[in-house]
Parts: sequence; C-alpha cells; structure tokens
Amino acid sequence: MKIYNHLYRDKRKFSIFLDGTGLDREKQALVRIHSSVHSAEETAAIARVVTEFLPNAKIIGCSTSGVICDGKIIEESCLVSIATFDNCEIDTFYTDACDNEKQLCEEISEKLVKGRNGFMLLFLPAYYTKGIKLVELINKRISGVKMLGGAADFKGKKRSAFVIEGEKFFTMGGGESPDIDMRVEHDTWSRAEIPTPDEMREGAENLERYKYKVDYIITHEPAQKIKNFLRLKDNEPLTVSGLNAYLQELSSNCDYKRWFFGS
Repeated sequence: MKIYNHLYRDKRKFSIFLDGTGLDREKQALVRIHSSVHSAEETAAIARVVTEFLPNAKIIGCSTSGVICDGKIIEESCLVSIATFDNCEIDTFYTDACDNEKQLCEEISEKLVKGRNGFMLLFLPAYYTKGIKLVELINKRISGVKMLGGAADFKGKKRSAFVIEGEKFFTMGGGESPDIDMRVEHDTWSRAEIPTPDEMREGAENLERYKYKVDYIITHEPAQKIKNFLRLKDNEPLTVSGLNAYLQELSSNCDYKRWFFGS
C-alpha cells in the first residue's frame, strides 16, 4: 500500500502534485477528502476534480475541525489522501437505510461484498449497540470478511464504542484539567471537558447490557486507584475527580483484557 497526502488549494496545484508522485492515474485508488474550510457543495466539487484526474478512484470523506497531515493537526485546511493497493479491488457502498439490521446486512452482502473475501471499513451513524448487532449479523452472514470501523456519534458525546474484527471496545473521553484554576471559561477551558452524569450513566448501562464484558477499554483518565499510584510515584498531591471514581467502579465490575488511558 502507498499513501499520498496533499493539502488541497486548487485544481492546478493538485495536478502538479499528482505529476510529482508518478502515480498511475488509471489505477484504482481509495481517496479520502477531509475539509475544515469547505461546504458540502464545495467538497463535492473537489471530489469531481479528483475524479477528473483519477477516474477509477473511490472517494469517501467528511468535514473536520482540523486535518492530520505529516504528524501535525492543521486547522482551516483540506486534505486529499490517496491510497493505492497491490492485488486489491476497492469498492464502496452507501445507504441511509440503517433501521433494519438484517436488511442492511443483506444489502452489504449483495451490493458490496458480492461473494468476495477481504477487508471492510464500516462506519455507522448509530448508537454502538446497533452497530454491534449488525457486526454480529455480518460475522454470521459474510464470514470471510474482516471488519474495522466504528459508530459515529453525531451528538458529540464523549463515550462511544467500536467493533474491530469482532472485539468490543468501550471508550470514555474527558478529564479534569489539572491547572483548572489558571484557565478561563470559554477561552482555555470548557465545562464539557468532563462527561455529564447522563453520559456516565449511559456508559454504565451499555456495559451492563453486555454483562460488563468487553475486550478493551480506552479512556483519557485512569481509574482512581491507578491515578493515586501515579500521583504518589511523582510526589504530586492526590486529587481525583468523580470521573476517576466512576472509572474505578467500572474497573471493579468489568471483565476486560486491556485498559489503555492517556492522562
């Protein structure tokens, strides 16, 4: 696999970029367009430019607050990322009919997979419990396909969950700024940094629905006991939040393989 990234400015510069890559323009490619500066209509126009130069490209993308390119987050930019593969056929399928998991599974099987084996990216604008049900159906109906993807939460909540090749991930973002007394609300600090009681309650309910058994937990903050240990090790004062206590309760009741945190 080869990947070519370009911060899109205009059609002429995109053409120059393609010339410099030596890319076979007739080859199939997966193109992702991520923009923080263009409207839906403008992004569609960029997709038409890409198709003009790369007629066999499959194009996906979304809006974003900032693009990631060369290890940096760049605001007010548009990224066109081109991926090419050897000995691989690329196909895409879109539907807005997500209410019936069985019907959606059948559509994916008939319109996308079509009897082939391979690797599938699956993104759903739905709560993860629906996503897990769909993935379980696909695992039974299309057993030769390996999946990677997630449930996109358009409400901007901090908790989410993903299914990666049949394994369950529970995530809970958010954490209290250690220097909160030095921050200014609506400028360098937001109350939204901590999950709300409703979000934490829903996270616990989701875990309860799956009998508190997942494969991986990914959070920003650690559980309370771990945070206490890390603070003592670094000779820092012990300060824990309600979120740390909440995660400690999950840790005591949940069966999981690995827990990753970043605080």
